[in-house]
Amino acid sequence: MAVVSSKKRKINELVEQVDSQHELDPMVTEILLDIADQFVSNTIVYSCMLAKLRGDNTLQLKDVNMCLEKNWNIRVPGYVVQEPAAKEAKKNPLVDRDRKMEPHVQVCQVDSVA
Repeated sequence: MAVVSSKKRKINELVEQVDSQHELDPMVTEILLDIADQFVSNTIVYSCMLAKLRGDNTLQLKDVNMCLEKNWNIRVPGYVVQEPAAKEAKKNPLVDRDRKMEPHVQVCQVDSVA
């Protein structure tokens, strides 16, 4: 029970920092605590699934970071996801071919309309 009262106190302190004139209804505080608990639980479960997919039994920051980015578009300040170098170096030859052909396709479309 001490943990719950501590969390309620923290929420009320946060509200006071934002606007000292307002106070939260106790029911609203309970709802916010439930939402926060669900968010943390969902993040942990999904992050653990990502760790398992990597073949690791240890939850790492990169798992949590990917979960937050993919599910809630939250980026952790100071943490940059390192993409494998192979992905950057790999080019699709069809894309280059299409870019070269694009001016010719536009000319053909203009000629056929006229």
